[in-house]
Amino acid sequence: MIIRIVELRCTPDSASRALELVNDIAPKVRQSMGCFHLEILVDIRKKGHISTFSKWESEDHLNAYRDSALFKNFWASIKPHFAEPAKAWSSSSAVYLP
Repeated sequence: MIIRIVELRCTPDSASRALELVNDIAPKVRQSMGCFHLEILVDIRKKGHISTFSKWESEDHLNAYRDSALFKNFWASIKPHFAEPAKAWSSSSAVYLP
């Protein structure tokens, strides 16, 4: 399983529109092949700071979504609202063995 975290820092003036775009695409992402979970997080103190936390069956499934028209259209529509470049990282869950 792949865990993907994406941090979007949008300008305060476009924070509401950016969140609207993320909320609009969320149901479609959740229906993407291999997506188990998608959660949208909004910073309680910093207007415009939005993060997503998603779980994917595999990196291939995540990359298929990232290569899709759905993602490319979304990214083109939200990118103008960024105050700085987005940050993203993928991890796999680990088991702690004492």
